[in-house]
Amino acid sequence: MSEDTSDNGGLLGLLAGVAVGALIGAAVALLTAPRSGEETRTQLREGAEETLGKIRESVEELRTKLDELVRRRGVGGEGAGLPAPGTEASGPGA
Repeated sequence: MSEDTSDNGGLLGLLAGVAVGALIGAAVALLTAPRSGEETRTQLREGAEETLGKIRESVEELRTKLDELVRRRGVGGEGAGLPAPGTEASGPGA
């Protein structure tokens, strides 16, 4: 696996960890705050929508970077690490 591909996997893991941490932190903060149930649900909903928007932006940025990486190396070309779309992986280890 190339260093670029490994870095992208690490980035995806980092983004997932940040998202989960943000959701857990927000939920704990809201559940321990002295508010009515309706206010708490509203804040949870707004926080979840905001976090989901950030995750979507991060995923889109990652997708753009991966697309650029694939374009630079050529789809299915040496070092791309991915078979061309619509083709089956073949050969040793497939």
